[in-house]
Amino acid sequence: MDILQRPYAFLKGKRDILLNWLAVTAFFVLLLVIDNIGMKGFGNRFLQGLWFCLLMGAIPVMLPKIAARVYVCVFVPLFGIVSMVSSALRYHFALQIDGDIFAVLAATSPKEIQEFVGYFYGFWTIAILLVFFVAITAATVLLFRRPWRFSVFGAILGFAMLLPYGARFAYIYGSGKDRTKPFRRNLALNLCSGYYMYNRDFHALTAMAQSPAVPGNIALDPKARDMVGVIVLGESASRKHLGLYGYSRNTCPLLSGLGDGVIAYDDVLAAIQGTTRAVRYLFTQSTIKDKQNPRCTLFDILKRAGYDISLFSNQWRWGRYDGPIGVVFAHVDESVYVRETHGKSTGFDEDLLPYLRNAIGKTKDASGPKLVLLHLTGSHTKAKSRYPADFG
Repeated sequence: MDILQRPYAFLKGKRDILLNWLAVTAFFVLLLVIDNIGMKGFGNRFLQGLWFCLLMGAIPVMLPKIAARVYVCVFVPLFGIVSMVSSALRYHFALQIDGDIFAVLAATSPKEIQEFVGYFYGFWTIAILLVFFVAITAATVLLFRRPWRFSVFGAILGFAMLLPYGARFAYIYGSGKDRTKPFRRNLALNLCSGYYMYNRDFHALTAMAQSPAVPGNIALDPKARDMVGVIVLGESASRKHLGLYGYSRNTCPLLSGLGDGVIAYDDVLAAIQGTTRAVRYLFTQSTIKDKQNPRCTLFDILKRAGYDISLFSNQWRWGRYDGPIGVVFAHVDESVYVRETHGKSTGFDEDLLPYLRNAIGKTKDASGPKLVLLHLTGSHTKAKSRYPADFG
């Protein structure tokens, strides 16, 4: 009987430390569950995040009282708010906080962000966010008031809980894989790794814009001197919702009516999801295997051949530059942001048509080929807000 009582007495003496660890770990596991709601199951993504929950629960039990309480006051609300924002973004825009979030924000102007935020207004949205906020505040207060103290047992327990995440970290570094990978299933740390990746990619693009490596053997085919090309850069649309590709609704009535005059490619895939990052693969020499060497853009090559290039955009921008997309378009001959120059802009993509007609009309007196780029607003943020009220 004495043998059985000794372990019980030992654990009873360490009860507060164990409960502290369980409480903090349970909070982060709950955030992980919330973050995984709506995902494709709780498989690999959930398990990778679970090791991080053990890590976050281990740290405060290794700290003295004041440090542990500071840790709770900083990281509990921080991670809780990130999870709350992530859930709202995923619900409204199917946008997940991950490594791409900085690329998205860099290409989203304050005006567009203001428009996005407008979709959050609503009784249920505000009520749910308030519940989240109250719950996070209550969890912070309860954890702060726990009886924190440093002990050898707490240090040993914390170190033991660090081992799973540390082993995973060491494995990834030792195997030569992407070193940001250990952070990708942890929302707040995802922002850190995302910022690092964004800075790295954006630096490669700005270096390319400053001194593009244009091939020297560029020559214009004499038959192309009178050519007029138009590239339409869409937004937030997939071909599975286009009538031209067999969708049940006739969402492309004009294109579908051209019959054999339209060639619809049905065997083409984007290099990556998301316009901001896809643009670099569309218009530079970057590849999935060689991301950091864009060398030059398609527009640099066409300008070397004698093309005159105009960009007409129905998107807002930050100002003179527009993040990664603006860098890719930096060397065009003319750029017009319709919402900034068109006093009566409706916000609909049809506002680009007068600019397109004008650009094509000028080609009659041009001495070389012309390329027109149209950057649509597309279905940002909701398709119903992108059509006139009287549209079919």
